[in-house]
Amino acid sequence: MDLEYSKKLMDILIDNASRILNANFGVDRAESTFIDIIDLLREDQSLADQPLKAYFLAKVRKTLEGPDPYGLDEGSVPMELIQLAVHELRWPEFRALSQKRRILEAYDDHWMNREFYRRYRA
Repeated sequence: MDLEYSKKLMDILIDNASRILNANFGVDRAESTFIDIIDLLREDQSLADQPLKAYFLAKVRKTLEGPDPYGLDEGSVPMELIQLAVHELRWPEFRALSQKRRILEAYDDHWMNREFYRRYRA
């Protein structure tokens, strides 16, 4: 998949997830969009330089350094998506970023926010 196309798709999906959360529909309604983003990032893992991963991490870094800790400002990554990405992808780069906000706990297999996702319910 073309990198510019992938970036544009990721931006649209992140914006859609943010709109869902900002409208107070909850994580369960944004979950499928979150999973689409995770799947897009997994597709990128087959590429040697993983340009989409770098793009996503830059967006996460910008969000974590911004004034809104929940990532609901325009152009930000929702904190719920960041935590899910940490939990699903387990990238080492997240550890360095985790010092800024409470995302380190999402590495745990028994992460307390798992209960909010249908994906993890028994």
